[in-house]
Amino acid sequence: MLHCMERVHASVIVDLDEISALVSSGHLAEAVHPEFGYRILNYTTRTVIEHGWTDTTERCRGLVLDADDFVVARPIRKFHNYTSVRPPGFVQTKAPLVYDKLDGSLGIVVPVPAGGHIVATRGSFESDQARHATDVWARRYSTVQPPAGTTLLVEIVYPANRIVVANGDFDDLVLLAAIDNHTGADVPLWEIDWPGPIATLHPGLDLDNAYRFATGPAKAESEGIVLLWTHPGRESYRLKVKHPDYIRRHSAIFGLSTVALWRRLVAGDDVTSILADLPDEVHGWTKTAVERILNEHRGWVMRFESEAAAIPPELPRAQQARLVKRLEHPGPVFRLLDGGDVNDYVWKLVRPTYEPYRTEAADL
Repeated sequence: MLHCMERVHASVIVDLDEISALVSSGHLAEAVHPEFGYRILNYTTRTVIEHGWTDTTERCRGLVLDADDFVVARPIRKFHNYTSVRPPGFVQTKAPLVYDKLDGSLGIVVPVPAGGHIVATRGSFESDQARHATDVWARRYSTVQPPAGTTLLVEIVYPANRIVVANGDFDDLVLLAAIDNHTGADVPLWEIDWPGPIATLHPGLDLDNAYRFATGPAKAESEGIVLLWTHPGRESYRLKVKHPDYIRRHSAIFGLSTVALWRRLVAGDDVTSILADLPDEVHGWTKTAVERILNEHRGWVMRFESEAAAIPPELPRAQQARLVKRLEHPGPVFRLLDGGDVNDYVWKLVRPTYEPYRTEAADL
């Protein structure tokens, strides 16, 4: 297979004006390498919350550009949960390639001007995982030469980066994909001279059997699978299926429950900052729980403000007090009449009963 050896300008694959607007609106984040002047572009939690998916936001999943906006490294396009999108028709008629989904951090292998490579994570050249992966690359893979115009994608797995799955002392970079910078097509992994581990392929599974495999007992101690449909000369299509036990354990690690969400709201966190700490798969449940608490909070505040407004301000204090004491909750109304704030009182009223995260079908 021939791969494009010419440099690719970013305008071929993304809308640069849209990128500028999305950075300004907070839907994309960019970080600049302190030495090479590269910038890396990644979608933000706001994009995930608002489902702001376009060709540009999906392709900015660790897209690395140089100072002249030529592509230095092109990542795997953002892909979604099997049950959360309406996939194209070929998904039902063409069997996918089925790979293990690994529980680590995505690494983008980035060539540097003087030769050699560094490894970035989706939004950073300098995260702990990026630094660790770059060190592993320098020690084990410095002689690897990806095909010209091709970006290697790896999973960064090491004990200190464990999320849910126990990988023991395993500390390495696992090859996930090779992407043609010009077309976005997957380069077959057997064409890559890679001396390290490669994501496990599970052959012979159609879509239904792949889903049952991913959510069944065989994958109970893993994260799940990635489904891959390749198209020669253009971007592949991917979906992911996570095992329900993985989602439950992940949520347990983060202590996800209605009471935990209530505590964060009381502390002043908003839904964006809460979701930033959580995987996409639990966003639906979390947003519903947060909205329920906030709606109840707003309802009580509006009630107390209405009751306070109904007390004639010209009445002597003693007469006002007699009217207020007839109410179910006189305390917050007195606070409002005195120019105070009722938030602390209302937060206590809306503390929910404890309910841990529950896996829903749409999360898988």
